[in-house]
Amino acid sequence: HDGYMIMSLMPFHHLGRDNGRLMVINQETHDGQMAVAEARQMYHADLKSALLIPIVTKGKVHGIISIADRRRRERFQYTTNNVLFASSIAATLALASTSYELSETVPVEQEHLERESNVTNMRNSIKSSLSGIIGSVEMIRSQQTTPDEKMNRYLSLIDRSIGNIQSAVVDDSPETVEMAL
Repeated sequence: HDGYMIMSLMPFHHLGRDNGRLMVINQETHDGQMAVAEARQMYHADLKSALLIPIVTKGKVHGIISIADRRRRERFQYTTNNVLFASSIAATLALASTSYELSETVPVEQEHLERESNVTNMRNSIKSSLSGIIGSVEMIRSQQTTPDEKMNRYLSLIDRSIGNIQSAVVDDSPETVEMAL
C-alpha cells in the first residue's frame, strides 16, 4: 500500500468528508456495509468494522483518520476510549494545521510592519530634506538685493513643488501622491 487512495472508490469517506462527523461502519449490517474496494484501500478487503474520524478546521474537513478492525471473532466494539483517542488525534492534527496556517501569516504581517516602518522613515527623511530646501529658498530670497522676476518665478515653482510633496508625505492617498509627482 503506497498511501494513495482513490477517493471515487470510497463512498463512506466521501460521506464523512461531506458531513464532517465521526462514522462507525459495521460490516455485519447490510445497510452500513463498506464496499470491498473501499475496505481494500483502507486496510484489507475483509475488515469487520471501521471508524472514520474527520479532521476539521473552521468547519472544513481536511482529512479523515480511518481505523479498521479485521478480527475474526465477534464484531469489535469501539469503546468510548477508542473514539476519544482517535478524536483527540484528529483535533491535534486540526490544531497543528491551524497553527501552520497562522504561522504562514506571521511573515506577511512582519513584512507589512517593516514596510510601514520604512515608509515612516522615508517620510521623515523627505520632511527633513524639504526643510533644508525651504531654508535654502528663503535664504536665496533674503539675499536678493534687487527683485529678479525670473529668479522669483523659479523660487515660486520650487515652493509649489515643496507644498505638493509635503501634502503627499502627510496624506498618502493615490490622488495626492500622483499630484506631487
